[in-house]
Amino acid sequence: MPRCRKCGEPNSPDDVYCWRCGARLSPSQRVEGLEALLGDFRLQSLWALRLFAYFLDLFFVGILSFLLSVFAFIPLLVGSLFGDNWSWQGIWALPLYLGLAQIIYSVILELIYGATFGKQILGLMVLSGKGGKPGLYGVVVRNLSKAHWVLLLIDFIAGVFPSHVPRDKYLDKLSGTYVTYSGRGIQIPFLARPKVMKSSSREIIPGDAVSDFDPFSILNFGILLVVTATILINSPETIGTFFSWIISLTEGGFMMPSTVLLISSYWFFVAMGVWGIASGVIRYLLLIYPLKSVQEVFNGLFSLLWAGFIRFYLKGMFNLTYFVGSVIVFFLAQIVFAVYYARFSD
Repeated sequence: MPRCRKCGEPNSPDDVYCWRCGARLSPSQRVEGLEALLGDFRLQSLWALRLFAYFLDLFFVGILSFLLSVFAFIPLLVGSLFGDNWSWQGIWALPLYLGLAQIIYSVILELIYGATFGKQILGLMVLSGKGGKPGLYGVVVRNLSKAHWVLLLIDFIAGVFPSHVPRDKYLDKLSGTYVTYSGRGIQIPFLARPKVMKSSSREIIPGDAVSDFDPFSILNFGILLVVTATILINSPETIGTFFSWIISLTEGGFMMPSTVLLISSYWFFVAMGVWGIASGVIRYLLLIYPLKSVQEVFNGLFSLLWAGFIRFYLKGMFNLTYFVGSVIVFFLAQIVFAVYYARFSD
């Protein structure tokens, strides 16, 4: 319904004069906000596709987060057998955990591929205001509201209601990005394709990069994040203790870390050690860059060795001189492996 430019009163599309103030209505009166959205079926279709893509991504993130939590939690339980501590809380105890995981998931995929898995399935993609690939600032800002569905709803309302072309969230506008239809994706019955813009679709994994894609590198990074977050949830004082130790090193020279920091380090090395050995074995059995399985098992064994050093130190059995020596051996071994792997790859 057109609004009067003088008083703002909505009028019937057939009215020539405003029924409230009598001002002449322009034939090109512009509708805005929800009214414009309700009157444009293609915009409704675009938002429907975005909503479906959001639920698909929420499902993917939920499954992935659960698996990563299990993979990370099992090594911590193994460590509890040696540490007599069964009071661990999982990372799911972190407030807004699922929302934070979805932000990380969306930022990584949109930065690399221009779309999340859900968007790619439905034929959507994220572009910058200039029509190219979005940058880091753009993908981070536009996904911040995914921390919670209430924030996402507010983001939608703030973007749609004040606009005469309600096709973007508020953070889309703020980040200089927009979501468009790529011309591909599965066909949903009774849903019109939003021909806002067509461009070549981005693949989940570019075809020419399939041979170089290593899923374990992504999985290992996810495990690292989950293990670190789980430890911080159970020992939140670790962060402050770590920075205090760093400051003390700059002021008074080298000194041993506090017991709190050593215990957190013990759990970290135990978890990453168990996972390193497990991932190396799985990689070898699945023949996914099997040569790297040697490195991962080696890293896992050394992590367990460092955990043992810390454990014995806490019991007063010896100092950490052996730990320093093992660190030197570890890094020398990493250099040797990198050189050998580069030659083998060539």
